[in-house]
Amino acid sequence: MDKLRRDLLTSLALAPTALALGACRPSAPPLSPVDQALQRGAAWLWAQQKPEGSIGSSVYGTMRQGMSLTPYSLLSLLKIPEELRAEPSGGIDRAVQAMLGLLHKSGALGFSDTVVDYPVYATSMMLTCLKKLDHKLPKLAHHWLRGQQLLARRGWKEHAAEGGFPMGALVTSVPPNAPHVDLSMTRIAIESLATIGLPPDHEALQGARIFVERCRAPNSGFVFSPVQLELNKGPRSTPKPEDKGQEGMGEESAETIYEGYGSSTADGLLLLAALGTTSYAPIVSESLALLHRIHRIDSNPLVDEGPVNAFAPAMKGYYRATAAAVFRHYEGPPGWAEQLAKQVIAEQQPDGSWVNASNLQKEDDPVISTALALQALSSCRPR
Repeated sequence: MDKLRRDLLTSLALAPTALALGACRPSAPPLSPVDQALQRGAAWLWAQQKPEGSIGSSVYGTMRQGMSLTPYSLLSLLKIPEELRAEPSGGIDRAVQAMLGLLHKSGALGFSDTVVDYPVYATSMMLTCLKKLDHKLPKLAHHWLRGQQLLARRGWKEHAAEGGFPMGALVTSVPPNAPHVDLSMTRIAIESLATIGLPPDHEALQGARIFVERCRAPNSGFVFSPVQLELNKGPRSTPKPEDKGQEGMGEESAETIYEGYGSSTADGLLLLAALGTTSYAPIVSESLALLHRIHRIDSNPLVDEGPVNAFAPAMKGYYRATAAAVFRHYEGPPGWAEQLAKQVIAEQQPDGSWVNASNLQKEDDPVISTALALQALSSCRPR
């Protein structure tokens, strides 16, 4: 009994000391402004999730079902550290089930009975998300995506579209009449296929190398499309007679030279990164030097020098997200992360979302703008 009493008295005597030691422990440091913005933005984006798991558009009917915006949103959220992700209970699992539940019998994501919703984008991003989550990949989806690329063996050899990816269709395009093909879709598709794992000499990667080189512009940047030339939003000029013709591009290029601009140059560099191209390769070093020179945080650079300069502010979210990813992977101009993060944070809405005033590139949809802002800020975080 005496021993029990002594032990009890000893523990009571030590209790205040233990409490005092606990009180002296340093508290967790406050979140940085970037992390606070990420946490608030993630919480807002999750709040848009429907009970069955999809995240769709309240602005654009073709994206209301969430076939493209569910993987787009989820991929943006997965770039955020888990402790900042603000995930509701089962949020990721519900998003995965929603994507799988929306798959077409072809294996693609992006088709329904009445709507086509960017199938190559949607299927590519879904596969990337599933890979990041160590989820089993639907083989039909992988097979469908691979089948969309316009490869030489499918009749596209030496065509301006060779190696590129179209929007995606259930009926294969037949040369020489190419569908819409662009650098952004090709980049997203190749990033997905590279994440899944392909050998360096695989025809998909070799085809993409041909395509990205064909998108190269005289100013060392990249154009959006070497096929639908009118879609390129950068500067244009009429060449001198001796300079007519831009190698690899369509007939219209004989009359007009199309220069590279911010977002497409960033897409080109990200595609090269997915192909494993190092910063020492001239195609990277020269294009990266251009992006450093033209970089700005308020709009899509060089678009304001082109014929459709209203697109410059309309594409600022996309440019920021892609340029930040480029600078994080390769190298950015001095202070790029701090400057970009400060501007993006300044534009965050009180509810945690972002929205672009312009509807020219659908960035007036807060789901799209918020996902882009989260991507940009994630790249701005210290490694």
